[in-house]
Amino acid sequence: MLEGTTLAAALALLAAASFGLVRHVQSKGLDTNDALTGSKINTAAVVAIGLLFSPLYLDWSMLQARGAWIYAIIGVFFPFLSMQLQYAAILRVGPSITSALGSFTPLFAIFPARSLVLPAGSE
Repeated sequence: MLEGTTLAAALALLAAASFGLVRHVQSKGLDTNDALTGSKINTAAVVAIGLLFSPLYLDWSMLQARGAWIYAIIGVFFPFLSMQLQYAAILRVGPSITSALGSFTPLFAIFPARSLVLPAGSE
């Protein structure tokens, strides 16, 4: 069984392969179709893979909570919406600027999260 650094490296490799698979499915969806169809194919592939592996990791009793259903709905619509916005940005400003500005996404996520975690004046 893998442990420690070896497990972390294996999981990182698996995550990278998953991202590569999603990009491949996305590019296949866009070869002959528009961005909307590509987003639908990409979202459907991610949902299908999630459902495939859910019996291994999901505690089915948690689905009784209302929050779990809200989380699941947002988990489907948010990636779909973000892909649509990414395609629109690529068409308007190009892939280089879009990817450069997309790299700032974690920065915009840190500030609201930081304000929720740290009380005002505790820095």
